[in-house]
Amino acid sequence: MHAAIDALERQEFLLGLNGDYQRLRGNPELWAQYLAERHERDHLA
Repeated sequence: MHAAIDALERQEFLLGLNGDYQRLRGNPELWAQYLAERHERDHLA
């Protein structure tokens, strides 16, 4: 039973994450900002 609940929670999380990513990709200004932030973060390591 717990495994089924965990699987459902994981599926819902991933669906939400995918939706957020698609909205981000759909906004060119926000996408450019995200890429710039990611580039900065990648150079910190």
